[in-house]
Amino acid sequence: DRQPAGGGGGDGGTSGGISGYCTLAAAAEVERALTAMRSGERHVLVNKVGISDTGAALLAAELRTNATLETLELQYCRIRDYGMVRLADALHHNSTLRRLDVGGNQIGEEGLVQFADVVRTNASLQVLKLYTNRVHIDGLRQVLEALPCNATLWQLELLFFEQKDPRAPRYHWIAGEIEGAVQPILSQNQHAPMAAAARAAEARAAGAMPAAESPSLGG
Repeated sequence: DRQPAGGGGGDGGTSGGISGYCTLAAAAEVERALTAMRSGERHVLVNKVGISDTGAALLAAELRTNATLETLELQYCRIRDYGMVRLADALHHNSTLRRLDVGGNQIGEEGLVQFADVVRTNASLQVLKLYTNRVHIDGLRQVLEALPCNATLWQLELLFFEQKDPRAPRYHWIAGEIEGAVQPILSQNQHAPMAAAARAAEARAAGAMPAAESPSLGG
């Protein structure tokens, strides 16, 4: 039931349709989302459709220069690391997106590491949902280390990952440590933006998260 969708070549461009192989339903959903983004829609939801990395890359290419989109939901879309890397790259250029939900996908260590840099530098995202993906503890640690440099995020969902790490029996303890580490920062970002901006600038200048603030996620 999988057929080539659209024309074009390589990893896909935003003209000529969708390259590569995907279901016709997924291709149609990506085209619908691209049309909405280009027409100035502020909220685009593409949930529970297997757009995979091909569709994610096309949406990322459009997001890179889009100046109106505020919400992008890509829940349970079979996106892997490549698609996440493309989305992360787009967010280094986009300054309007406020909410990104990529929960329930197949994003691993590489994709999360790239998004740690987004958390460190992006100045528009307020809500980032990464729940139920396939990452290890090291990827979580890098996101946590980047968080003090961010002054806009007030909701960050990292919990409920499919743990493939051999330290998985300690997961529930780790989840508590993560929540304890991120909540004060997220709360300050939401309720005290001036103080958050000062903290973020200081953290970026220092280049690292103070050890006293970083939870131990296993050794």
